[in-house]
Amino acid sequence: MSGAFDSHVGYPNQNKMGDYVDMVSDNSGAHLAWANTLNGEQDVYYSHIVPYVVTGTDQISLNPGITIYPNPFTGTFNMEGLPKDSRVEIFTFVGQKVLSVNCSSSNCEIDMSARPAGLYFLKIIDPAGGSVFKKIIKH
Repeated sequence: MSGAFDSHVGYPNQNKMGDYVDMVSDNSGAHLAWANTLNGEQDVYYSHIVPYVVTGTDQISLNPGITIYPNPFTGTFNMEGLPKDSRVEIFTFVGQKVLSVNCSSSNCEIDMSARPAGLYFLKIIDPAGGSVFKKIIKH
C-alpha cells in the first residue's frame, strides 16, 4: 500500500508501530488502515479498495436470444443461441477471470465442477468483437 515504515521518524519513536494494520471487507470493497511515516510523522492512513468490475462492452450484433440452463447449476451448464465461433470468458463477482472457452457452434456446454459455488459473470464475445454479459449462479 505504501513505502516502508521508519520507526526513527516522528514521535514517538516506536519500533512496533509500523506492524499495526487492519482490514475490513464489505459489499463495496476492502477498507484498510495502517500506520506509516510518509509525511515525516507517525500517522494512520486509510484506503478503500474497490474491486475491478467487468463493464464497458459493445453489444453483440442483433443480440441473439442466448439461453443458459440450468441456472443456477451445480457442475455444468449449457448455452444455446451463441454466435458461431464465440469465446466465453467467465469472471468471479469481483472481476477475476477464471475460465475462457471457445465455442465453435451455437450450442456449448461448460464444466465448472472444479469451481466453488457463487455468482459468476459470462462475457460472450462474437467473432467481430461484440460482446454481451450474462449472470450465472453455481450451487
